[in-house]
Parts: sequence; C-alpha cells; structure tokens
Amino acid sequence: MSDADAFRDDGTGGDALIADPVAAYVVYTDGSCKLKDECMVATESYLQSQEFRRLSQTIQSGECVLFLGAGVSLDSGAPDGQGLADELGQKFFDVPPKTYSLDMACQLTDANEGRSVLNEYLLDRFRCLEPAGALLSIPHFKWKSIYTVNIDLLLEAAYARTPDRLQDLHPFYSDKDSLARLHSNEVPLYKLHGCLSRANSDDGYLTMTQEDFARVEDSRQRLLNRLLDDASDFTIFYVGFGRQDSDFTRVRLGVKRAAGQLMGPRRSYALQPGYTEPEARRWEQESITLIDAKAANFFTALESHLPLDQRFVTHADEKQTEIAPLIRRKPKITTELLVEIRRNFEVIDESIRVQEPNTDDFLRGSPPNWGAIAADIDAPRDLKNEILDPILHEPALDRGEAQFVLLHTEAGTGKTTLLRRLGVELALTWDHIVISLKPYGDLEFLDLERLAQLADERIYVLVDDASSQAREISEALSRARHANIKLTILAAARTNEWREIQEGYSFPGFSDFAFEALRSRQGITSRRCRAKRL
Repeated sequence: MSDADAFRDDGTGGDALIADPVAAYVVYTDGSCKLKDECMVATESYLQSQEFRRLSQTIQSGECVLFLGAGVSLDSGAPDGQGLADELGQKFFDVPPKTYSLDMACQLTDANEGRSVLNEYLLDRFRCLEPAGALLSIPHFKWKSIYTVNIDLLLEAAYARTPDRLQDLHPFYSDKDSLARLHSNEVPLYKLHGCLSRANSDDGYLTMTQEDFARVEDSRQRLLNRLLDDASDFTIFYVGFGRQDSDFTRVRLGVKRAAGQLMGPRRSYALQPGYTEPEARRWEQESITLIDAKAANFFTALESHLPLDQRFVTHADEKQTEIAPLIRRKPKITTELLVEIRRNFEVIDESIRVQEPNTDDFLRGSPPNWGAIAADIDAPRDLKNEILDPILHEPALDRGEAQFVLLHTEAGTGKTTLLRRLGVELALTWDHIVISLKPYGDLEFLDLERLAQLADERIYVLVDDASSQAREISEALSRARHANIKLTILAAARTNEWREIQEGYSFPGFSDFAFEALRSRQGITSRRCRAKRL
C-alpha cells in the first residue's frame, strides 16, 4: 500500500491512474459488447492506436511483466493511501481527516497500540473485500511475471475464482522462497511489500513505514533484483501507480541503472488517463509510453479486442531467430534451457553485432555495451592475450578442470571494459560459449551444469562486481569440480573490496591479474597463481 501523498487526485476522490468504477463496456454471454457510458468513447478510439496494438501484441506473446500499484484495488473497495491513514487516525486517535500521512498513521499506531493491533486492523479492513474491475480481467491473460506493492489478497482471490484462467499464481514473499523453479503453468507473483496472510511473520512482514522498508531490505533484496532484471529484459506494464509514486520512482531508477549495463531499456507502458504532452515527453525519456485509459476500461477493451482463442499466441519464428546462433552450433541445447539461462545471463554471440554502440556514453565514462565492444571502440590492452592463453582449451585436450580468473584494480580503470573484451574475443573470435551474469541475476549452477553437459564443451561465465558474488562463485566452482563440469568464471572486482570479502571462501583453479588505468604507455602488471586467495 503506497502513501496517498504519492498519488494524484483526479477530482473524483480517486487516483488518476486507477480504474473508473463505471466499466467501459457491457459484455454479453455471446461475446458482444456495447459502450456503457459516453466518456468511454476515447477508449473505443484508442483501440486503433499504435500503442494499444503494440502492447496487446506483447501481452499476447506472454512476454509482458505486470506491475500493480495500490490504485488497482480501489474498484474492489480498498481505501487509497490517504483514506487508510484517515481511518487509522479516526479509529485510534480521534483526529480529523488528512491529519496524518499513511506512513505517520502507521508509525503512531505501531508505537501506541503495537504492530499486532495494526496488522489485525488491516486484516479486518481488507478481509471482506471482493475483487472487481481490472483484477477480474488479469487472470484471462498470460504474464511473464507479476509484481505488486499491494498487501491485500484481491489478486489471489481473482485467480482462485477464475476457472478459465491461463495460469496459476505462485506467490513469493521473501528471499526464503526459492526463485529457481516454477511449474510451466505458473506465473510468479512477487509481493514486494509483504502480505496480509503472513503479516505476523518475517517473510510476509508488511512494509507500511520507512522503518519497515529498512527492516525488510535485506530479506527481500532478491525479489527486488528479480524485478529490475525482468524490467531490463521484458516490457513492463504499470497499472495503478501515480507518476510521483515513490515505488514507481524507485523501480525506474533501478531499472535505468541495470539497463545501462545491458542492452538498453525496454519499452514499457503505464496507464494515465488525460495525460499532457509535457508528461508524455518526460516519460518517453525513460522509454515509458503513457496510455490514455483507466485500468478497468483498458482491460475490458483488451478482452474485447482479443477473443479467448487469441489471448496467448507464441511467436515461434521470432524465438527461433533470437536463439538461432547457439542452437545452430549446438543442436542439443534446448529452447527451454536457453529461456532459463536468459533469466540470469546474457548470451554473448553474433547477435551483439547488431546492437547500436553507446560510443558517446562510453567516451563520457560509462561502461561500453556489447555493441561497442563488437565494434572495437575500446582501446586494446596487452594484457588480453596473457589472460586468454591459459584459459583457451582444445576440446579434445580439455581435462574439465574448473577455473576462476579474477581481474582486479581500482575504480575507474576499465575492468568492466576489459572483462567484456575478453568475453567477446572468446565468443566471436574463438567460437566458445560465453554467458554474462546480469547485474541482478542469480549464479544458478544447475542451469550452468545443464548447459555444459548439452554443449559438451567448456562454458565461460563473466561476472562483473565479483565481490558481491564471492560466495556464489565459490559454490559454483566447488560443485563444478566435483561434477567434472568444464566451467571457467572470469570476474572483475575492485582490489580493496575483494581483499575484504574473499576471506573464508575457497576458489578452485584461481588465478588473478592486477592492472592499472590506461596511460600514454600502458602500465600493466599481472600475476598468475594456483591459490585460493590473493
């Protein structure tokens, strides 16, 4: 539940981004539909727009990530943020409306009455609500994943009462829940702010105040990382958020940072009826297209636009084109495995040659994207061949030993650029299988094991910021050694950070290279050692 101060009043007592209580159409049992209110004419004309067509196609493909804000629950009778704050103020402190923000009202209730009393009040307040509006339409479509900052159980109830739903929900509440595996018919629901069904437990703890955010930050970091990761790979459809919503802003900043290191931000969409041209231009800078429709009206129109037999359409030809380079080389590698791999890794192959190089950003100090490395805009380093020589293996002579190569230096000396250069050389010059861990990806060994076994050759894994992945790297190397998996991990880290974090971990097949920033004459030192630590 977000603070009402973050939402924008549309003059009707509701938020400008939420569903209108009046449905756009009356839908009859024979599938026909009619306009119910003249204010919905704009929605009817919107069906012909390019934005609606593109978003509907993305939803059809099952490649759309749905991100729900508090506004989507208002049609079901849930209060908005300020409304809930007023209810708490009246109930426990007998103060007039708008005395407290939601954050302050929850802080005071917690401090004076106790957290269990606050949780019980919230549970009673939301217990009898029934899903309505857009929530009833969401189960009729197939989603890549669903994220929500809402604490209620309305979406779960909507899925439970929809027998013809296209997927089953699989909720995740904290990092204690394994994110690795889902059944083929399940869509993950990530409850970023906790859930009323688990309000009195650590994993479902409700984040109602800024102090709550600090308390759960570590226990839900993987959930947030998964959101940022999905946002870098797939289209996000924001429903129920105000543009000034702190959750919306926090996510967009994180996505922007993550996408800057990947292939660039993906086109996303957000509902905002009656938006202005300045607003549209501002959000276009973030690759977000604003849609002039309210949630319930949009989904009703979408259901009319896409008959039941067209709600989910796979684009097999596009998928095959996307994964063709690796499939063509290694036919035993399955499409399903690559889908799993790409949740956490980028596959470095011929496809990077078509990416537009970020030359201007690179010259201003940003890391180069893969297109820039493929276009050779980075300066050559003598150290490259010295690193590559011991890790290049002839398949027939490869004994299957696990290797870990660390590039370490101080900040701003080009370790990310060198790491990516090595990856591109291995993939495009030497025709090896190279994957790069995404900034918010998980180093899933089982997927690496399957990839190496089906490829029947060594795989190379790039890990930037190795200090944050020291434990995972150590575990992956140890398991690869015991399973005789041909795995080489190339990683980069700041020297001082690595020295602090690596104590206590074992790194089989370890070698390291220290280097300095490029100058007029390239000053580079290196050392290679069979050891466990620096």
